[in-house]
Amino acid sequence: MYGDPQHLRVLAGLLAREAERIEASASRLERSATSVTWESIAAGRMQRQAAHQARAMRQVADRYAEAARAVQHHAAAAERQLERIHRTESRARELLAGLEHALAGGAPAAAAVGRVVLGVPLPPPGHRDWLAVASRLAARGVTR
Repeated sequence: MYGDPQHLRVLAGLLAREAERIEASASRLERSATSVTWESIAAGRMQRQAAHQARAMRQVADRYAEAARAVQHHAAAAERQLERIHRTESRARELLAGLEHALAGGAPAAAAVGRVVLGVPLPPPGHRDWLAVASRLAARGVTR
């Protein structure tokens, strides 16, 4: 799960404002249609058509509002996941630094120790693969 939580929150706000705008337009359409002073078959038909259109607009507004809530929820989930990745990365780097010190008096780089101990290169900072690195270290008994 990737995403910039701040950017996602901005997008959620845009969607929510669009939902409000569409809802307001539907209300204006209804008010305009019901305020017609003439009475005829055409007036009745126009009012029914406007009511139908206002309902459709409200359905669209509801979908926008639902999308805004979903994006906001995703932003919160992405933020939690990014925090988890950063905590796990920090812990894994601490463990690797401890291995460095134990294996070679602190001389080799943590990345080299990671490749030796894990058999794979370390992921870039903030990458979700740090969650797997921590699991691999724990599986090899590297804990503090």
